[in-house]
Amino acid sequence: MIYDKIVQLLTHDESVIDIHRATCVARNTIYRIKRELESEIKGVVQVDAKVEKIAKIRMCLRIENNNKFVRGKGKVRESIENDLRYRYKMEIDRE
Repeated sequence: MIYDKIVQLLTHDESVIDIHRATCVARNTIYRIKRELESEIKGVVQVDAKVEKIAKIRMCLRIENNNKFVRGKGKVRESIENDLRYRYKMEIDRE
């Protein structure tokens, strides 16, 4: 209801301060509504907030032998990679 009143006042070119005094709505909110109206008029399409962000990271795992009895560096690498895959949905690109 108040939103419609603000939209109506904005379409009649009322100032933001006058709208603020008439409706007791914060000026930031009025400016946000004004931007929404301008973007609708111009036909600007807002980007969906659910766009997946991807970062490519180059990792070099350096796993060393602690002593002559330790073996299985490959298994340790796989364990670390599997943990990263599970936790961060990482995809491994073997180049």
